[in-house]
Amino acid sequence: MHVTLRDGSVLAGTLHAADEPGVVMLESESLGEALQIPLMNLRRAESDLSTTGAENEFAFELNDQSRVVGKLLSWERDAIQIQSRDLGEVTLDVGEVVSVVAAPQVRRRLQSLRNADGRWQPADGWSDPKGALECAVPGSSIVGWLDLPPKFQLQLRIRCEGEPDFELALGDRLNDERSRDGAGQGGRPRVGSLAVRPSERFSTHVNWLGQSLSLVRANPSVSDTAVAGLAQAEDELRLTLFVDQTAGRMAAYRDGIQLAAVALEDEQPILHRSISLASHGDPLRVEQFDVLQWDGELPLSRRLPDRFTLGRDGNVIGQAAVAFDPESRRFRIADQWVSSENVLRMRLSLVETDVVTDDAVRAEQAEILLADQSRLVGNFLGDDDQHRIRFRWGSARTVTPITPSRLVRILGPADGGDTTSSSDHWLIADELRLRGRLIEGLAAEGGFAWRSAMFRQQVELPIERRWTIQLRERSDVPEPRSAGQKSTRDLTAGEDAPDASSLLDASVECECVELTSGDILPGQVMRIGADRVVFRNRWGGEVTIDRGQILGVSLKAQVRVQTLGLDPLLTVPRNQAGDPPTHLFVSVTGDLLRGRLLSLDDKRCQVEVRSVQRSLPREAVARILFLDPATGVDDSCRLVLRGMQGVRLGLPSATLEGQKLTAHHAVAGDLRIPLESLQSIASGPRNYRENQPETPQLRPAKQPRTFDRDPPRQETPPPTETPER
Repeated sequence: MHVTLRDGSVLAGTLHAADEPGVVMLESESLGEALQIPLMNLRRAESDLSTTGAENEFAFELNDQSRVVGKLLSWERDAIQIQSRDLGEVTLDVGEVVSVVAAPQVRRRLQSLRNADGRWQPADGWSDPKGALECAVPGSSIVGWLDLPPKFQLQLRIRCEGEPDFELALGDRLNDERSRDGAGQGGRPRVGSLAVRPSERFSTHVNWLGQSLSLVRANPSVSDTAVAGLAQAEDELRLTLFVDQTAGRMAAYRDGIQLAAVALEDEQPILHRSISLASHGDPLRVEQFDVLQWDGELPLSRRLPDRFTLGRDGNVIGQAAVAFDPESRRFRIADQWVSSENVLRMRLSLVETDVVTDDAVRAEQAEILLADQSRLVGNFLGDDDQHRIRFRWGSARTVTPITPSRLVRILGPADGGDTTSSSDHWLIADELRLRGRLIEGLAAEGGFAWRSAMFRQQVELPIERRWTIQLRERSDVPEPRSAGQKSTRDLTAGEDAPDASSLLDASVECECVELTSGDILPGQVMRIGADRVVFRNRWGGEVTIDRGQILGVSLKAQVRVQTLGLDPLLTVPRNQAGDPPTHLFVSVTGDLLRGRLLSLDDKRCQVEVRSVQRSLPREAVARILFLDPATGVDDSCRLVLRGMQGVRLGLPSATLEGQKLTAHHAVAGDLRIPLESLQSIASGPRNYRENQPETPQLRPAKQPRTFDRDPPRQETPPPTETPER
């Protein structure tokens, strides 16, 4: 299942029953551990399992928005008995059943207020308590990113105690500047675009103003408007909207009657994925907002009584069933018996309210969807002796065992509130992104662990698995600069760098040593001799490094090097073939010099260029590249650290002690690295070279062609003419 938690963390795994109430267990393949997740921290869990309904089954919709799907066994005056594929044998009180629908006719619910899961954009004046939307400030708007399909059905229920002035519009009317122009619209948000042709973009919206309902499909040139009157002193709007964005039509129904319909087709239909709501009147509360699948066929407009039965032939009986004969598979409706094969839908009641009145109990409830299309609202009570989930649901507080593998979706009680701080870290792996803190591991050999407020236990992080700890976001990383020196990014903004610049430009803007393994060690280059480099590591002591292990050193910040390519720099002239240059020097101004490094100390850099020794001031040298390095791969690397300034380091292992990493590096020796100086920690081998330019390898100059070396040309003799006979 793919799980979303209250703090925005996402992960995937196999769901299991927990051994205590209010907790679910998720076995993560990425972490190799079963995670205990309190239900209060769960926002959403969804699997790829599809839902299906059999031909001989019925869906029983209950007054707490639950739904039980199964084969009808019996129907008596006060009780209905059902055999469900996922729930087993279930007994329902007739008083809690709102409607009965043939299972193949059940429309999939795509979105609702219960599973909004942060889809409604926060807006001033609107609040979103679990299962509702409330507006208390006139003139406030809110946008819901609901992934609307081209065709859908919207079931809407809104309550307003005063004078309503409510608007629903397809699309993001809050952030789309083209729809906020009030010119020609009396200062109200403009419908449509600035087009002058009827074929231009249309807007579609619904208005509830006082005792009238209006549907509008319009642009500045043409419009289609329908107005319907509502009952006097009505404080609730119950409406079913059918929307076909491809054909540009919308219809509003209530109690089976079509109240209004509009239709104007675009030459190029715009398929909106979001809906905007706005209130310009008294406070209101949106209690139902369900987006359902729709096949595009409008139902027949006719008034339906409070209790009715709809047959497959289209006939309506003004009563619902009172009994069922399991042998003949017939319903008793009024004074007649009707075959169950001929029944499409029954409505027993108009009441669709939550039967739970205790706020504390309701706050802990979750909604689950099963593979047989059953949907229950209730509480997790732990596991049974067969490792099934014990789930309590319904007005009778029935406890039913549920097989975890049959769960399609879980909507938890978490409201999506932010419980994190800016100092949180991110744990990233396959199908996993968790917010929390990196802590010391519990294993005897040390290591790492992960602590998150979303889980009951801390999670061990073995370095044998692939994961990455993001300690700081990239936007938080400062860019160090020397006094009076602009950074490389400032000097080259908007420029397209040549291919060679990625190799010649320093990847970090601090003094460091780049090793042939790809590691970059920050610190201070003390001196360079004939075959040794003395380096003071920022995270350790002074070490001596063999020059054969070094790819280059960076001494100061530099501007971007402007060059036409690497070929002229890496090509060895014929007169230097016996004594080729070994180093490439980059100045702070971007100039290049090729030669041989003799020595370097804190003041001067001694070089040899074409057999002539020169002394350069150290402060003028920004970077030294070692030509023709012998790069190698260290198979012992199992951790890769990346610093805030582009520093990177591969380690065989490390332990966390407080806020510092302790490790041993083959070249740099013992290290103590503060977490605050790191960008990320990743398990696995080094992969620096995958996205890095090739190391600078020298190549000999081409030899000139001479006539002496060219092979003699083979002249083809002219064809011999055959004399005519």
